[in-house]
Amino acid sequence: MRKKTRLLYTYIKKKPKKKYKIEYDKTGKLRPAWVKLENPPKGATFIAIRFGKIGWRYLAYLVEGLYLPTHYTKQEMEKYYDKFSETYDEDVKRAGQNQRAIKYAVKLLKDKNIKKSSKILDICAGTGIGAEEFIKQGYKDVTLLDFSKQMINKAKKKKQLKNCKFIVSDFLKFRTRKRYNIVTSFFGFGASSYFSEKQIEKGLKKIRSLLNKNGLLVIQGYPDIELFSKYFKPIIVGRYTLNKKKRYFTTYFIGIK
Repeated sequence: MRKKTRLLYTYIKKKPKKKYKIEYDKTGKLRPAWVKLENPPKGATFIAIRFGKIGWRYLAYLVEGLYLPTHYTKQEMEKYYDKFSETYDEDVKRAGQNQRAIKYAVKLLKDKNIKKSSKILDICAGTGIGAEEFIKQGYKDVTLLDFSKQMINKAKKKKQLKNCKFIVSDFLKFRTRKRYNIVTSFFGFGASSYFSEKQIEKGLKKIRSLLNKNGLLVIQGYPDIELFSKYFKPIIVGRYTLNKKKRYFTTYFIGIK
């Protein structure tokens, strides 16, 4: 018999004043990997649900109304991103910040006379927003890698990415004999969903192993400049303003092997 779930409370343990339409992952035996509320109450950073006879706490992550278990597993995160893929492009486009930052980072390569035939591996690629920018700039050989099958499936449907290659894999488990001229990650190193603090160095070592001699690492999104400089010689490092009024900014790092 399938377990039912209901909303217990939101934010500061206040019972909801109205009934919310609730959608949730039905593949988890212990608990849903994600919970989605339609028109969620404003400021509902945390919610609690009852799944079967057990209560669970969930937190808002990346997008309003879509919640993840407070102590999630890697498998739950993958399912979360599969669900997130349904609205990912619309959410990113609405915010606008990520797209502008990615465009800026890619244009920084222009002055470095990078060959358009360079082999590029975009890790934590999502639906291919970063890869789209490389294609617009004339790069021909782009591979997208992400652990979410649905994110990659959405990228595959984009006409501008029709000649790209696609890989569904956790980057740290990814194995290949191919070597690349450029490895990119747009906001992947700033997300615990892709790299925990303990995994960042492991990720940087992995990137070095996948790059050709004098290969480039292009990062947008909160890199630890000192740590990244341990593995790559910095070429361009700086800060990009996402929102002046709210004082949001992100750092970028382009380094050479």
